[in-house]
Amino acid sequence: MLYCQICLFLQSKPNNLFGRENMKTKFKERRKYKRALFSIEQGFKGQFTLRQKYLNTNQLLMAPILDISQGGIGFVLDSGYGDKIGIDDQMVLTQLQISVGDYQSVLTITPDLSMTVRGKIAADFLSHVGVGCDFTEISTEAWEKIKAFITQTYPNCIV
Repeated sequence: MLYCQICLFLQSKPNNLFGRENMKTKFKERRKYKRALFSIEQGFKGQFTLRQKYLNTNQLLMAPILDISQGGIGFVLDSGYGDKIGIDDQMVLTQLQISVGDYQSVLTITPDLSMTVRGKIAADFLSHVGVGCDFTEISTEAWEKIKAFITQTYPNCIV
């Protein structure tokens, strides 16, 4: 009897079960800015300084960038850094590099861009740690320079 009631319920609400209708009609983009997306193989890297007790602040980290927007940046580090980076840690972006085949281009960020770690994806079975940061403050002029630097090599990467 219970099985029949469940079947009748499912037949009467196929489009709204588990909010499917809401997912289709009420989706709202939460991102504030358009972003540029990359794969590790595309050779887009950033140079960062991690301001934290585990690392010397003069030590620079070079990491592949997966996405960047006027609001922040996402990148990956070797898994050895997984326990050294935490939410709300302060970092600084000092340079962007593009290296594709024989082509290389570098953009030095002046002044350095301060950022705060807002997310981290780390697991024992992963070879990398994913890190997401929000820029503390970025001027429109600085973002325009970054965007121009990116689109000269990857013209269709901004989504």
